[in-house]
This record gives sequence, C-alpha cells and structure tokens, in this order.
Amino acid sequence: MMKTHSIKDVARIAKVSTATVSRVINNSNLVDSWTRDRVLKVIKKLDYHPNLVARSLIRGKSNLLTLIVPPEPNFFSAFYFRQILCGISHSLSKYPYRMMIYQPEGYDPKLGYPPHLDGFPMDGIFVIAPLLEDRLVKHLEKEKTPVVLINARSHVLDWIDLDNVSSAREVVLALSKMGHTRIGFINGLEGYNANARLEGYKLGLEKSGLSYDPQLVTNGDYSLEKGFTAAKKLLSHSRKPTVIFAANDLMAIGAIRAAHELGFSVPRELSIFGFDDSDAATLSQPQLSTVRQPFFEMGERATDFLVSRVENLKLPQKTIELPGQLVFRQSSKEKGKN
Repeated sequence: MMKTHSIKDVARIAKVSTATVSRVINNSNLVDSWTRDRVLKVIKKLDYHPNLVARSLIRGKSNLLTLIVPPEPNFFSAFYFRQILCGISHSLSKYPYRMMIYQPEGYDPKLGYPPHLDGFPMDGIFVIAPLLEDRLVKHLEKEKTPVVLINARSHVLDWIDLDNVSSAREVVLALSKMGHTRIGFINGLEGYNANARLEGYKLGLEKSGLSYDPQLVTNGDYSLEKGFTAAKKLLSHSRKPTVIFAANDLMAIGAIRAAHELGFSVPRELSIFGFDDSDAATLSQPQLSTVRQPFFEMGERATDFLVSRVENLKLPQKTIELPGQLVFRQSSKEKGKN
C-alpha cells in the first residue's frame, strides 16, 4: 500500500517548519524564492496533496463549492440535473475551486431541505430547485455564506431561473395561432415553478382572446404516470382539448401514451406539447414538441455568479431570467391540417 505523506514529512525533508510549508501551499509572499523552490520540489517528489479540510481550518477558506441536491434516488439521472452539472463543471475549470455534491438528510416534501447544513467547510453553495418556501433557503438568506439558487428565486440571494411565465405564454400563443382554441394544460407540483407556468398559460389564453376553462387544467407531479392519468382525465370531457400542453416532457410523453390507449392519433387528432427538451423528447413516438430550457448555460452562469460572490461578498444581488426556446417536432400541428 502506497504511503500517504503529511505536511510534517514535507517540512522534515525540506528542513523547514510546517508553517513555512503551509505558506508555500497558500502562495504567501512571506517565503523567499529559494525556500519556496526547495519546498515545491519536495512536494512534487512526495506527490503530497494537502488535506482540504485541514487547509480550510488554517486559512478560513476551503476552495470548495457545494452543490445541494434533494435526496431522491433518481435525481442524478434526471436530464436537467446532468445538463446543469455539465455547465457548472465546464465553468468551474476556469477557477481554483473544487465542487462537492451533497444530499442532506432530513428532506421534507413540504418543507424542503433541512433548516441547517452540517458544519463541513465550504466557500459557496449551489442550491438546485428548492421549494418556494424552502426552510434551508430561508436560513441561508440570513447567513453570510455565498449562495446561488438555480431554478428558483429569492429577494436576497443570487439566483438564475427560466422565464417560466413568458415561456408558457409563448407556447399558448403559438398553439392558438395554429388554430387550437381548446388548449388543455397539465401543471406540475405546487411549491416549485407550477404557479409561474400556470400564470403564463392564463396570460397566453388572454392574449389570444380565449377564455380560461378550469376543466381544461389539471395537476400532475412531473412523472410519466401522472401525465398519463391527467391526460385521460382531460380527454374524458365532452368538449375535449385539441392539444395538451404539459409542464414537463415526462408528463407530455405520458399524455401521448394515454392518447394512443384511448385511440387518438397524435398529432392528427390531438397535439401534445412538453416543457424542458429533455433527451426523452426525441425518443418519444412521435418526437415531442417542447420548450428548451438552457440548463447548461444555467450551470455556467451560476458558477460565475457564485465565484464572484465568494470573492466579493459586498456585490449587489445578482439575478438573471433566461428565455426558453420553442422547439416544434412531430407531436404538434395546425388544427384541422392532415
């Protein structure tokens, strides 16, 4: 087994104190160039890697950014998480920081993350998609730790989010221009972005001169199964929708399956529109029309925000609302057009 060397080993071989080795590691200007070169040669020879936690205790800084994610078994395989993570990793390569992914215990479906985090060292925190009234976010709003929210908002913390209202409104406007007047909507879970997408749906109807009909709106939980049952409910009405707009792609694909089971041809008899442009959108039959979220860019911009906040706590709050992009594929068409 290969021996792991300590800072004491470096100091002993270089014939300096451990404090001098620490100053070299932290690039202090209190060490002369001759001593610095000697210490660096020993560090290289021993392949010594300083312990991040120990360094953070000495310096008061860990060079560690922590990505907080919910403790759900399928979260790491979720398309949007993978894309955000790729964006963070790509941007992080420009900076002298490392990232740790942390799933805190005590997550509650209604209250969100636990109100406090364990006391391990971290310079900054990314929080992905917390609840609107998340208790951890409320706690962090009172602390000095640099934080960036992704797919969420705060009056205090930096955040990056999609313009959900405008994106949903543009979908409804586009469907209306395609001749659809009965536009069904499967909304997502309360407490996330459901209110914003429902607001956009209603604004799209209003701008199109269409009346809001509560019978054309139902709720899901972003799963394929709920999309399936919600679509069946919408299609059971005597005045059925001619198009179903779902608040994410999985529910939209569930709606396609429900339509097929009930004998509706998609898109000839029923159009379907999703939200996210996940990898599943191009694998469904037919391929799914949807709203593309710029997840990769969210990860990149969030990293830039967080690093700038870590290095200057006095900056004014930074927020950005990114636009969605409508992507038309085979699951939607103009009403009455074969």
